[in-house]
Amino acid sequence: MTEQGDWAEAIRGAIARSLDGVHTSIPAKVTSYTAPLQQCAVEPVIAGMPPLEDVPVLWPRGGGYFMHLPLAAGDWVLLVFCEQDFSPWRLSGSAMAPALLRRHGLFSYALPGAAPDVSPLINAGNLSGAAIGSDAGVIVQIGSAAVQIGPAGIGALPVLTASEFTTLLGTLTTWLSTHTHTAPTGGGPTTPPVVPPTAPSAVGSTVLKVSA
Repeated sequence: MTEQGDWAEAIRGAIARSLDGVHTSIPAKVTSYTAPLQQCAVEPVIAGMPPLEDVPVLWPRGGGYFMHLPLAAGDWVLLVFCEQDFSPWRLSGSAMAPALLRRHGLFSYALPGAAPDVSPLINAGNLSGAAIGSDAGVIVQIGSAAVQIGPAGIGALPVLTASEFTTLLGTLTTWLSTHTHTAPTGGGPTTPPVVPPTAPSAVGSTVLKVSA
């Protein structure tokens, strides 16, 4: 090999060794989750990478609202490695210099949901619109004109419109306002009529589908 070739090989080797320490993102399996701290311990799916502890979980949060799931051992996450150490910001909430100067290290967040193809979402092919559910099969689907509660893909369901729901609520309110309990001996009522809350003047959703 020529001297020029030796230099080129040395440069390629140096670049390869440097890239070995650059981390971007990778799936991992959760081994434990500490809900009060929103931190998890994980094992990356690539052999040779070390297990990581105290990884913050990135739950959707904003505008005074948040979403949280009961993350458990065996669940999958996507580890997103940050450019620099952000631990001082995590502890203070203020922009600060990194505690460790290394770039593209193992400073990561865990994003839930990066499951393998062998563990797909249940009945995903039958879902439409926005959906939230459990692996046990209970699913809430939000479409453009209806909300369906129940297993996915079960076909047509009875529809309750907003006006029908208001009428039903008014009937129930009337019944509660006049209902009494009679004494076992046949005497007068033992309790006064129930005073129900005022029925709402409008219902937010257009229709509601409910399945058994």
